[in-house]
Amino acid sequence: MGHKPSDHSYSQVFGKALRQYRNMNGYSLRDIEEGSGVHSSLIHRFETGKAAITLDNALKICNYLGDGFMDLLKEKADNVYRTLAETLTPGATQETIRKRLKALQKLIESEAPADVRTIDRFLREMGLYADE
Repeated sequence: MGHKPSDHSYSQVFGKALRQYRNMNGYSLRDIEEGSGVHSSLIHRFETGKAAITLDNALKICNYLGDGFMDLLKEKADNVYRTLAETLTPGATQETIRKRLKALQKLIESEAPADVRTIDRFLREMGLYADE
């Protein structure tokens, strides 16, 4: 059932945010299954990082859980990509990091695989790797 996501993948961020939101709001795996139509064993695999989530399943879960979950998910994703930008370029100015974050957002929206090598290559191609 799918492949195991990398530590910084959207699937990993989604799974961790889902577990946190579910626990904070008293949802069981069964509740999410009944509300979204995504099987509870698959939801568990997303939460534990053992399966990558598809866009279809992510949308089903997000539609069921609503804005509160979407806000948490956005916060988690922003933190991961901000950390990646800072890690890839230690000592960068805030302006350079801001540019890199915008570039990373563009990469995310392109739905390309977002492992560290892909992000590194993308930042180099955008001319945003070396501090300006």
